[in-house]
Amino acid sequence: MHLLLPHRLLLASLVTLGLLLGAAMPVDAARGSKHGGKRLSKRKAKERGLAVARKGDTIDRLAKRHGLSVASFRALNHLAAHQKVRAGKRYRVSRTARLAGGLRAGVSIGTTTNAYVVVNPLRAFGRPNTVALLRAAAERTQRRFPDGHRVVFEDISVRGGGFLPPHTEHRGGQEVDASYYHTDVTSMRHLRIATQDNFDAERTWFFLKSLIDTGHIDRVLVDWRLQVLLIAEARKQGATEDDIARLFQHPRPRRSHVGIIRHAPGHNGHCHIRFKCPDGDCDLDEAEVRELIPQS
Repeated sequence: MHLLLPHRLLLASLVTLGLLLGAAMPVDAARGSKHGGKRLSKRKAKERGLAVARKGDTIDRLAKRHGLSVASFRALNHLAAHQKVRAGKRYRVSRTARLAGGLRAGVSIGTTTNAYVVVNPLRAFGRPNTVALLRAAAERTQRRFPDGHRVVFEDISVRGGGFLPPHTEHRGGQEVDASYYHTDVTSMRHLRIATQDNFDAERTWFFLKSLIDTGHIDRVLVDWRLQVLLIAEARKQGATEDDIARLFQHPRPRRSHVGIIRHAPGHNGHCHIRFKCPDGDCDLDEAEVRELIPQS
């Protein structure tokens, strides 16, 4: 047997400790990003004509820092008058910014109608199936519940697609941020936090199920606590336990990749609906839309 000398014993201990710490460290932390290394560094963001908003930043402050007027900054980022910047999010500060994603043959959902509210038409362009099915589901819901407020659509994509601050998605016309329905108001113009006391599970489930049943929905992000209320409503409307297990992530772990309706932080004021194109076909004519979402 060979005895380790004191300095060799110390070195072996340090190596063992380093291995233990490395094993305990999350992979994402070792990469320097909680998003698996996908988040842009400040240097790379600057090279791409983007700027990261700091804590306490306002549109005026961020615009002046990069030599822009407030109006130019809002126009570059398609921000409405009421919208603010969010710390940690990226914004365009150059017209030559390199933007990922795109939207070909996109169509506008238009402006506010009797069935839905559009917060900013400049941020309301989508693929044909996205726009047609959103319209049909909103109209069907409003026809079923004529005394309630209209659903609010905040962001889909900009014309041509690409980066839409402050989102990481909404680049190709396949995602929309839509309000929940509420029981305590008769009119809504913007997104609003939903709680157990004001969440209208009946209308919200009717709207979401109208979309999900078309087969064109890939995922819906809904706050964990609101999922519980939707599940109760789905059961009330005749959903089986197999239906619940197929549709909802709850009560399985929040990070599990199951169900169409899943949890994501920050989705207690709106649901994020991601569309897909079955068989690669995103075009729907009026007859197909009526078949998928009957209005009677």
